[in-house]
Amino acid sequence: MGFSSHESFTRSFKQMTGITPEQYRIGEVFTTIMLRLYMLFSIIMGFLNDIC
Repeated sequence: MGFSSHESFTRSFKQMTGITPEQYRIGEVFTTIMLRLYMLFSIIMGFLNDIC
């Protein structure tokens, strides 16, 4: 399936998902950042538990 323009893809994406491609990308970036922060926090807490 191809799209004739960026606008037609964006319109179709929004109709199918309820959000724009940009909103999807922002959410994906936020999720990635939060996951990395969680992993870093878990490592730090594990290290602190080991030395205390």
